[in-house]
Formats: sequence, C-alpha cells, structure tokens
Amino acid sequence: MRPRHDTALHKAAKLIKKADCLLIGAGAGMGVDSGLPDFRSTNGLWEENHDLIDPNGSPFDLAKATLFKKDPKTAWAFYQHRHQRYTQSLPHAGFNILKKWTEGKKYPCFIFTSNVDGHFQKAGFPESMIEECHGSIHHLQCMDGQCQQPIWHVNNIHEKHMPTCPTCGSLARPNIFMFNDLDWDASRVNKQHTEFERWVGKTNTLKRVAIEIGVGSSITTVRDACKPISDAYIRINPEPHDNLNDINLQMQALDALTVVDKTINSLPRFGLFYL
Repeated sequence: MRPRHDTALHKAAKLIKKADCLLIGAGAGMGVDSGLPDFRSTNGLWEENHDLIDPNGSPFDLAKATLFKKDPKTAWAFYQHRHQRYTQSLPHAGFNILKKWTEGKKYPCFIFTSNVDGHFQKAGFPESMIEECHGSIHHLQCMDGQCQQPIWHVNNIHEKHMPTCPTCGSLARPNIFMFNDLDWDASRVNKQHTEFERWVGKTNTLKRVAIEIGVGSSITTVRDACKPISDAYIRINPEPHDNLNDINLQMQALDALTVVDKTINSLPRFGLFYL
C-alpha cells in the first residue's frame, strides 16, 4: 500500500522538476534537523536557557528588546548562547538538496527566511539571493539612537564580554527583530528586500514554485511574502495543514527533502508534467 502522502510527493517532485525558478521560504523548522531548537516551543531553546528565565515572567521575556535596557547582562547571556549554538552547528543535508534543485533552472532561486542563524549562507547560497526578514544573529547594531555606526558583522561573541559599538563605545545588541522591538535597525533587511523585489520582477514571466519549510502558524511573514507570488506552493511541516490548495507534506524538513529528491530522481525523462 502506498503512503498517504504519495500523491503529494509526486506532485511536489514534478512541480520542482518543471519549475523555471524556486522560491524557498524557511522558518525555524528548517533548522531542527541541524540540531537547532525550535524557537517557539516551550522546550528546546527555552529549556537550554532555563536558568535565565525569570520565575515570575515568561520564557519569551528573554527575546524582548526591552531586556537589553532593563537587564543587558541577562539579555546578552541568552543571545551569546544562541550565537554559539548557531555558529557551531552545521547545515543539514537538506540544504544541499535544495542547492541541487536550483541548478540548471532558468533563473537562480531566492531564499526568504525568518531564521537568524545564517545557515543558508553557510551552506553556500549567495548572500545576494537571501532575505533574512527578522535579521541575523551574526550582525550587531549600536543601542545609542544618535550614533551613526552602520550595522556590522561579527564572527565571535565572547561569553564574558558584552559587545560594544566600535564608534561610540555604547552597548551593542543583535540586529534581530525581537518581541516589542521599537529600536530595530532594519536597514540591512531593507536592502535584502530590495533584492527580493528585483528577483520577483525578473522572474515575473517564469513559472515560480515556492517551497515553504518549517514555517509555523503563529507568525506568517514568510508565507505572506512567498505564497502570493507563487504559481504552486509546497508546504513542508510536521504539523497538519488545512489549505487544500497547497501541496502539503506533513514531515520534518530533512525527511521531506530527502524523499522528494528520491522521487524526482525516479521520474521518467518524458511525460513528467501530467499531474
């Protein structure tokens, strides 16, 4: 007996094979197979930072921008831990599968991700073809609103030293869009978004297939950006979906990418595109 998702797998494989270009929309679920904790679950990231959580507050308080003003030492302890986890981990094999799928297409793919881990760059995707809509943990900004220091890149964040601005010496913070964040410097992401809009314009007459991976239902930034401009939409997530217009693969990222890739390889050379 064929698995329940067999039809969806073959539809996904044929669409990816036929696509002129691919738009990859990735959320936190994309990083789980790289050993990174899911951001919004009650376990994972919060469990690893249990000692930093105020017993009278919420775990999500650690990711609020106001904590950098209220308790910068705790705020930086949380983000130093995250930076270390993201820096030391490696992108899983699914990233290479996505790269392989983009080869030979009429136009390069684009990555639209809410992840701040930098794994798409680490996996070899061009910086110019990535929008990190929530920023990057590998970039910092000055907390002094009057300072003109541009966002800067960092390779390492030392555990015992809170980063400071190279221009004015004020405390720095990650260039990440946090909860209740009124001070985020979006200039870097705005430049990335300009590149995304340019890509959309250049591929407007091509068949664009979007592959959404590990995007939850709470924050739909990635879905809202990718779905309206896609000719076909493939959703990969272990949680169930109720949109019948999407091709839904209820699987973890790496499992789904692996089995779709095998399905693509098994397709005949001719007559591929009859769904």
